[in-house]
Amino acid sequence: MRKFVASFTFFISFIIFISSVLFLSACGHPNALKNQAYVFGTLVEVIITENNEQNAQQAMNLVLEEFDKLNDQFHAWNGTSELSLVNKFISKNSGDTNKKIAISKQLAEIILQSQQISQQNDYIFDAGIGKLIELWGFQQDDFENNKVPTKQQIQKFLDAKPSIKNIIISQDNNDKNNYYLTSNNAEVALDFGGYLKGLALDNAAKILQQNNIKNALINIGGNVYALGNKFGNTWKIGIRHPRESGPIALLELNDNEALGTSGDYQRFFEENNIRYSHLLNPKTGYPANQTQSLTILTNQQTLNSEINKNLSIGLLSDVYSKPLFIAGDNWISIAKKLNLKYVLRVNSNGEIEITEDFYKRIKFVDENKLKIKIIKLN
Repeated sequence: MRKFVASFTFFISFIIFISSVLFLSACGHPNALKNQAYVFGTLVEVIITENNEQNAQQAMNLVLEEFDKLNDQFHAWNGTSELSLVNKFISKNSGDTNKKIAISKQLAEIILQSQQISQQNDYIFDAGIGKLIELWGFQQDDFENNKVPTKQQIQKFLDAKPSIKNIIISQDNNDKNNYYLTSNNAEVALDFGGYLKGLALDNAAKILQQNNIKNALINIGGNVYALGNKFGNTWKIGIRHPRESGPIALLELNDNEALGTSGDYQRFFEENNIRYSHLLNPKTGYPANQTQSLTILTNQQTLNSEINKNLSIGLLSDVYSKPLFIAGDNWISIAKKLNLKYVLRVNSNGEIEITEDFYKRIKFVDENKLKIKIIKLN
């Protein structure tokens, strides 16, 4: 098991840059407990602002253990995870519906959820394109030697048309707790890198609440989930500028709200002065290039829509930022369809588009220097 470092914060305020979000959380209280670890290929941090130190530490340990379990189970390329074994099975046995592989209930639920989400965004974000992600070299932590695939390689992928919709989940007739998987396309490879942080946020929030923790902030590589407050004050965070150091805007997060950002600066490489990010469009086979970053806020209001039935706040904060990012200039129609009221997009020219509801809640650091367009969704 990974070792975690616990520390009590005695500072009036602190500023931590983590991936897509500049996280400003004033923990000026001796009983604010903070733990950090490296999971999901990024830095994760959990802060609990309650006075019962022993209970807080126990809950913290359970959260970080859960992160480890998710990472080990759904890692797309370590070779021994459940997901890696499933992908090996698909590549060897697709097309033979008599051959099935037993999978965990949790993986079955993730696949079914991802199928629902992908269908809603017309498969512009699809967890079945693991081989395309591998082709671009993003199934690793170091992108120093990445190369742009050839047009022939891209076309071969496009011709195969692998998708999460090619996965078939079934249950045992005698025991509904037993799940099985098969696929009708051998080129499908599952990669839930765009889902795990959101899933982990939700699981962490549940664990904390089950252990009577009402006030905490969970940060997974810039995807943030807020519970309660920090000793009576609202949790404050900042949204990172995609091309400059420091935040582009500041925001107060309320209880049971989550913030997710997708950016072309998170995982990328450059060739011939062109930036290629990990946010791939399965319809073209190439990285999306019309957006620098896209941030969404989700809360209970987001779930009050038939299209988001049976989904969750943390998951949607992570997952929904991807199709909007990939859609580029066409993001507004998708936001309307997915009931997303709070969206901030920085396009490829550095210009900002922000929904009217989000503009009312956000505070730009230097609005006079920004070109901002307010979008009315109604």
